[in-house]
Amino acid sequence: LKEGARPVDSDPGVLTSPCDAIVGQCGRVQGTRVFQAKGFPYRLRELLGDPDLVEGIICAWTGERDLAFQQLALASQQPGLVTYGQLKLQPWWDPLRTDPRFEKIVAALAPPGLVSATPATSP
Repeated sequence: LKEGARPVDSDPGVLTSPCDAIVGQCGRVQGTRVFQAKGFPYRLRELLGDPDLVEGIICAWTGERDLAFQQLALASQQPGLVTYGQLKLQPWWDPLRTDPRFEKIVAALAPPGLVSATPATSP
């Protein structure tokens, strides 16, 4: 596609998902309201994932770092909800990467025996 053909709203308070499709339904999200996609019903959690984790991502991008870390810490304690690989690779977490709290959570989720990428210091 030509650059700019499908502009995406850069406002961190807006959730967007660019795709090749038509909008069959839209409206305000309320609670766990069911949406229809291609004739099948989906609950909000099925579309977005864990609501607390989604809130953490939104908080990270809107500058509410303390709340983002609170949500991320809770999510990291639920098996399989957020993984070491996701935290290392997904850009969702970019606003938190420079904070020591982020590295602490990442380290806690690291697979056993993984060698840290942080260089060791000499005594």
